[in-house]
Amino acid sequence: VIKIERPPDGDDLRHYDPKIGRDSAQYHTLNRGKSLLLVDLRDAADRLRVEPWLKQADILIDQFRPGVLERLGLGYDAVKSINPGIIYCSLTGWGQTGPKADKASHDLNFLAESGHLGLTSGADGAPVLPPLLAADIAGGVYPAIINILLAFIRRQATGMGTHLDIAISDGL
Repeated sequence: VIKIERPPDGDDLRHYDPKIGRDSAQYHTLNRGKSLLLVDLRDAADRLRVEPWLKQADILIDQFRPGVLERLGLGYDAVKSINPGIIYCSLTGWGQTGPKADKASHDLNFLAESGHLGLTSGADGAPVLPPLLAADIAGGVYPAIINILLAFIRRQATGMGTHLDIAISDGL
């Protein structure tokens, strides 16, 4: 796994407490075993450093809002021209199209809008904040993993890559 982070400081999660060395414990937990590539994707020359990795990649996971990687020259069609077998997974809150596609949101919003937050309550009857990112995991990560694996099996049989559009809100 090669994780791309923006220079000079990388992922904001690095700066949270508690720390293990220079980076947060949570950053270490989520990025153990990953290789890191610091790239400013807004800089065309810097972005070229990604191309050799794309040529050999099996899967690309895009977690930007719809259209961001397209504007940066790394949309599905551009990456597919570099690597026709790529499995390109766009993981967003509301999907690539539709009335909420460009809307920013977070785990709690997805839980509330899907009705799941109303299933939890404290002694006073008010909704309780979940202790984990349940929407991101159940509505996003799990559907993404399942669909990536299915696309990988299909690619082994056909040689064809694909673009997956995974919406956390739909998964919930």
